Amino acid sequence: MLWFRKHEEKLFQRTAKFIGIREYIGYRFFGEYDVDYSVASATGLFNNETKAWSAQAMKITGITADQLSTPRSVNHILKFKDKKIAEELD
Repeated sequence: MLWFRKHEEKLFQRTAKFIGIREYIGYRFFGEYDVDYSVASATGLFNNETKAWSAQAMKITGITADQLSTPRSVNHILKFKDKKIAEELD
């Protein structure tokens, strides 16, 4: 994030979401940006004790929690945003 902010400042400023491929695919299916705690913790931006994005990491990187996916338990159940997609995958 720091490298990106320093070397691609204009693009960094225009970026609405900082997500991985799993989050993107999840968004396409479910209409929500979510990430499980274990994946979130691998970013270095997540506080495992509070189960939330680290305020200190947000300050250092210059991003906000709104630019990241919602951290959730691996047991969280998502519902398809489109019935047709759900039926095709059933």
